[in-house]
Amino acid sequence: MLYPWEGVFSLYAQKFTNRNAWRVRRIFPEREDVLQECALVFARCVDRYATKVNNQAWMMALYKAALANHFHSLASRSTATAEGSEIYRDAVMVWSQDGADANMGSVATRIADAGEEVVHVLRFLADAPNELLAIALGDDDTTPEAICRRLKRLCGLPLRADLLGELTALVRG
Repeated sequence: MLYPWEGVFSLYAQKFTNRNAWRVRRIFPEREDVLQECALVFARCVDRYATKVNNQAWMMALYKAALANHFHSLASRSTATAEGSEIYRDAVMVWSQDGADANMGSVATRIADAGEEVVHVLRFLADAPNELLAIALGDDDTTPEAICRRLKRLCGLPLRADLLGELTALVRG
């Protein structure tokens, strides 16, 4: 059975695009790009299921599921990429403005080479409101050990070697 793109499938793609284009805006900045991606998903569905499916409603159900899954994957990838680049950009800008490092590329490289726990703490510090930062950095006990303990507790990290020292070494280069 033939399943033409024009008609119910393209109308569904247009409605889907209207509802979900914002989720993949970093990957597909134009609405037409999103519609083309919907058409590609439809073509893959037809290639895979055309011989097994014998009515249009069944093909539509398969297309809807495939489209939702594909766009969920794209949105997750887009978000992960954006979060990573925002962390690097924010950290580089803060450290460059403080004069700790004039070469922004070397800071990004050091962050990329840093451990997962260090990146987790940097993300926490970058996203935390001022009130939470006051608790994390503390007003009463400002020794490096106390700050390190509070950061580990607030970030949910296991107690291990000198995390604050690793952060300081990362910033100072």
